[in-house]
Amino acid sequence: MQIFLGVPLPNSFNTWLRLRLPYPALRDTLLGKRWKQSELLAAGMIDEIVDDAPPNQKALIDRAIALGKQEGPKVALGAWGSIKDGMWHQVQDDSGNVRQLKLPHQVEKAFWDRMDRQERAAAASAKL
Repeated sequence: MQIFLGVPLPNSFNTWLRLRLPYPALRDTLLGKRWKQSELLAAGMIDEIVDDAPPNQKALIDRAIALGKQEGPKVALGAWGSIKDGMWHQVQDDSGNVRQLKLPHQVEKAFWDRMDRQERAAAASAKL
């Protein structure tokens, strides 16, 4: 959706997307694709779909509790946090990255300035 709003993504989110998504899904996401749940599941971007539409409004909470009970004992040992920290350290590092984000109007101006320079250089070499 950022592409439709003209808002650049933060550095850390760009890193997260690159690390998390295979290229076709990354490209489609950056170009503003609206994903269906079944497409997200097929692309490996989500693990499962929980139907919480009425009358199943509690289904999502019930599934989250069940998953917590199932995986909680492994997580409680503390290694899970360290593993995730190691996997995602690049995202954390990029969160503190102060690379200036360029807004769309700045990128457009830089593009047209580059085109003007190339045109002037081509005209100058044609005169030689």
